[in-house]
Amino acid sequence: MTLTTKQQAFVEHYLRSWNASQAARDAGYSEKSARLIGSENLTKPDIQAAIEARLAELKMSADEVLARLADQARGSMADFLRVDEEEITLSWSLLKVPTNADGDPDLAGVVMELASQENVQPTDQILRTATVKRAVARLDLLQAGERGKLGLVKKYSLDDKGKVSIELHDAQSALQLLGRHHKLFVDRTELTGKDGNPIEVSDARATLAAKLARRAGADDPKPDPGGS
Repeated sequence: MTLTTKQQAFVEHYLRSWNASQAARDAGYSEKSARLIGSENLTKPDIQAAIEARLAELKMSADEVLARLADQARGSMADFLRVDEEEITLSWSLLKVPTNADGDPDLAGVVMELASQENVQPTDQILRTATVKRAVARLDLLQAGERGKLGLVKKYSLDDKGKVSIELHDAQSALQLLGRHHKLFVDRTELTGKDGNPIEVSDARATLAAKLARRAGADDPKPDPGGS
């Protein structure tokens, strides 16, 4: 039997919260009926089968766990960046150098105009422009998806201006877990005896023999003081 849309949603939400009432509410059932329907859904064979099937799909083998950790350890923001080259135009203005009656540059006039900028008119300036290229790095989730790297994203956010920010899983933590699995790191625990003194190690066999000897002595019949 095919599950309804709400029943399918119930299965997905139940596997997230393991709370039947909450899963029913999240699936779209009314607040009043959520508790009853949630309990009833868990008794229906089709829904039980759907839950078991989804658990089998979500189950992760040991090899897959190690592979995911290895991906996280190798993860880098470089997988999510695209570097583009773009052109920008720079512009600036130069002050025209006035000339004297003989046609020679009037340097005194230049000094006077620079000292009093409000006297400089647009007609006294020469506009200069230049085009330069620069490299710009942009976040490219589509490219990361094509590379199969979206699983490295721990969380993302979107601000009011539509700018996307992402946070990757901690590569250092993944490396530590992998190292422990492969026994590259050994935890060292220092043990001490009472009051910080060295631990006294005794021979268990000697201790056991002494206990048996004392017990045997206690079980032997005591001699009669009267000699009878």
